Amino acid sequence: MDKSEVEKELEKLLERQTQIDRDYNYARDNWIRLIEDGMAKQELLGTVCESSEHPRAFEVYSKLLKDLGDMQDKFMEHQRKKQIVDSETTMEIIRLKEQFGATPMLEAKLVEYQEAKPKYFGSTSEMQKMLSQKKNHG
Repeated sequence: MDKSEVEKELEKLLERQTQIDRDYNYARDNWIRLIEDGMAKQELLGTVCESSEHPRAFEVYSKLLKDLGDMQDKFMEHQRKKQIVDSETTMEIIRLKEQFGATPMLEAKLVEYQEAKPKYFGSTSEMQKMLSQKKNHG
């Protein structure tokens, strides 16, 4: 494999990663909207439960709370899966670098790729607080 073939392989890899990033961001935005909408409905349903004291209202409220918890767990799992894909892409760039030498182009792409990746380190409660603040301020 010559230098132009390495560049083509890297280009395909980064193009694939760009599509994955686009899909991830789309899904992430949908998860956030679902969670925020569920939180708003949870407040409304809580008011209905208090005023009606109907057993069915409490049953629906309990189900909504469980579903919100499940959605948040799935949201975080979605985040972890994305981190795995990002790590695999980084490892593939490193493999190309080791196989074909540290060309300036490969070095630049590796640094660019690693710096462009957002990093989230926090708990679910911190994420809820961040989402709530985002909702209230924007």
